Amino acid sequence: MFHHGRENYRRNTYAIAYMFYKNVLLVIPIWFYGWSSVFSGTQIYNFQLYSAYNVIFTSVPIIWFTTWDKEYSREILLTKPSLYRIGLENIYFNEWVFWRWFFYATW
Repeated sequence: MFHHGRENYRRNTYAIAYMFYKNVLLVIPIWFYGWSSVFSGTQIYNFQLYSAYNVIFTSVPIIWFTTWDKEYSREILLTKPSLYRIGLENIYFNEWVFWRWFFYATW
């Protein structure tokens, strides 16, 4: 339970931040295009790209990340209880992390 709880918290926080990142990355160009086209209603991307964007940039990275990512082995996590402070102190998901990912997406 200790091993999977810590790893699950870390992976879920990373996945949530990544979802914000990819959605901002999709919406910011549309927003700027709307201003430059005076909100004419024309689409910047075609329908197939919208569909492929969510499949490729949502499912594939998350499946890859949850399958292959391990920060520490089970033995290390069981011998060092101080590694579990990340959940109590919200190190991987807080306001600073959110705005950092938002900045990365807009940059």
